[in-house]
Amino acid sequence: MLIPAAAGVSPLGKIELYSAKYYAACTLGGIVACGLTHAAVTPLDLVKCRRQVDPNMYKGNLEGFSKIYRAEGLRGNFTGWGPTLVGYSFQGKSLSPIPLPPPPCVPLCVFPFVKGL
Repeated sequence: MLIPAAAGVSPLGKIELYSAKYYAACTLGGIVACGLTHAAVTPLDLVKCRRQVDPNMYKGNLEGFSKIYRAEGLRGNFTGWGPTLVGYSFQGKSLSPIPLPPPPCVPLCVFPFVKGL
């Protein structure tokens, strides 16, 4: 159920479309979405890469996590998280919207291709 805003009070957090605040919010959102999520799955990527190099190293991912933890500690499981965080944060930042809205003809140009799907 939607609750109407009080008379004369604008909703909190409202950002004007295509304003500097809009682009700043999109940039921050891209950094958080890409950088932090990819850094969080670094342990999985580490085990995956080690298993690709030597398929006999671990029987499964859980064994890989536990062997790395026993040999290198918790820090060992997060090997490479720093460069991953920085790299994907830059990628996420670059995915923020372009300064101009798309031209109105885009839906007309794309529609014939989408219609056949």
